Formats: sequence, C-alpha cells, structure tokens
Amino acid sequence: MKKKNIITKLYVSALCAVTAIAILPVCAWSTRLQTQAAIDRKYELINQGYDGAVIFDQLYEEFDHVDGPAGTGGIDGLKLDGTPANGTPISPSQPSAPAHTHSWSSEVTKEATCMEKGEIKYTCAGCGESYTDGTPLTDHNFEATSETTATCVAPASVTFTCTVCEEILIEEKEGLAEHIYIATNDSFEATCEEAGHMVYVCNVCEDSYEETPEALGHDWSDEYSVDTKAGCTTEGMKSIHCKRCDIVKEDSEVAIEPMGHSENETHQIVAPTFWEDGSETITCKTCNEVIQTIILPATGGIEQLILPIALIVVIITAVIVGVVLIVKKKK
Repeated sequence: MKKKNIITKLYVSALCAVTAIAILPVCAWSTRLQTQAAIDRKYELINQGYDGAVIFDQLYEEFDHVDGPAGTGGIDGLKLDGTPANGTPISPSQPSAPAHTHSWSSEVTKEATCMEKGEIKYTCAGCGESYTDGTPLTDHNFEATSETTATCVAPASVTFTCTVCEEILIEEKEGLAEHIYIATNDSFEATCEEAGHMVYVCNVCEDSYEETPEALGHDWSDEYSVDTKAGCTTEGMKSIHCKRCDIVKEDSEVAIEPMGHSENETHQIVAPTFWEDGSETITCKTCNEVIQTIILPATGGIEQLILPIALIVVIITAVIVGVVLIVKKKK
C-alpha cells in the first residue's frame, strides 16, 4: 500500500514538472508578444508627433497597467522613456509609416489682461489637429494720476492707477524737503543800534529755533541828502544819512546857500484909468515873491477934456435953439 502511494506521488510530481516546462515557453511567448505590441504602439505614437510623456501615459492606459520587469518602472519591458528595459533596442514588427511633422499656426482667441489669462489656439496646417493653450496675465497698465510734493516729514510720491483693473501703486521718491520756517509775531529784527530776537517755527511739523542777531550798526551813505531846500533868499540844509534807519550822521550837516530869485520873472500889469493910476508888478517865478512894483500914472489931462466939453456945449446950444424956435411958433 505504501509502495503504491509513493508511486502516485512521483507520478503527480512528474506531471507537474512536465506541465511547468510546457507552460514557461507559452508565458515567455505571451510576454514577448505583449512587449512587442507595446513597442509597435510606441513607434506609432512617435510617428504621430507625440512626446515621450504622452506616449508613456498612452501605453500605460492601453496595456492594462502591466508593469515591466522589476526595477525598470516601465511597461512590458519598457522604461519610462519608452526604451527597452534591458538596453537592447527592439525594432517594430512592421515598418512604420513616414513620420508626420506638425506645422502649427497660432491664433489669439482671447486677449490676456492683468485680470484674465488669454488663450491661443494652435492648429496643424497638415492634419487639422488643434489644441488651445493659455497665455499668462499681462502687466498692469499704470498711468500717473496724482502727485504729492515732498515735505519735511514725508517724501514726494506719485500715485499710479491701472487703466484696466484700477489697482493703485504709490511710488515714493527719495529725500525730504527742508523745513519751512516762519518768524512768529513776537519776533523782531536787529536794528542799527539794537539787537534782535527771532523765533522761527516750521509751519509743517512745528519744529522751532531761536536767533538773537546782534545790532547791525549804521550804514552811512556816501552822498549828502537834502534835509531842507534852499530858497531864493533863505539857506537850506544837507547831511549824511544812514541807509537803513535814515538817521543823520553826527556833525555831517552842511548849509546850502540861497539860490537867489529866478531870472524868469513874471509881470502883472494893472492898466491906469482916466482918474486912477495903474501898476506893473514883477514877481519871482520860483518863490512868487514880489520883486518890484512900478506905478503907471492915470491917463486924465486938459487936452483930453476939450472934446468932451465941446460935445457938451454943442448939445446945450442945440437944446436952447430948439426951445426958442418952439416958443416963437406958438406966438
């Protein structure tokens, strides 16, 4: 009985060995067919213009996600770049068609802005295949909209606004402006004889400082100034003055001699009458003082009375003759 069991076991073992020997070539042949199919598909995709990454994804999809030999990371004996895992190139089982090179033309279907990406459509002139690609956002179209001047506390700045999305960009310039100091009301300047006291306050940041300028001293003129003009008969006066305060320099006064009457006199005549004298007045044109008065005698005299008297006598005689004639007529 024991002997029979041993023979049975040996028979089963032999049958299994024969089966394994028969199956191994079939499996190897099947694997070889699968690898050859993947290689053929790879070359077909290459001829259609696809790159390595697209080819690998396509092979991985079409051949049921079957991994290649251990450690290769490939598909059915292919590495990730599509080459055989053992380093030996495997030719396709059938001659491949001539490679087609795409001739892409582009057309902007959507303009990009600073808010939205654009789109470009690429179309192959040979086969009509097309795809769309995005274009990046454009830069902002900034335009200066306002500007501030620098002060002692803030630099100057320019405000730019995007004409598309209205985004604002403020650009500050370097450097601050100087303080704008203004003297306070209780400040007073130094004079020729007295020191001053000045308090200055910045009208922007209220920074302040004080000064005590010394007395300036007189600044005497090089020329005399006339204090009193000389008249035709009276003296005048001139002196040296300070250019700033107009004070008279000590011991600088000098008398100015009288000018004398003007030679361009004016004559005013009052004509004499028959009974009254007339006059001729000579006046200085500068001071209007009467220089001389000349009496003009009255025009009356005996020779000038003859004509009036004769006329009166004629009139009286005529009247008397007229009266006598009238009386005689009445008688």
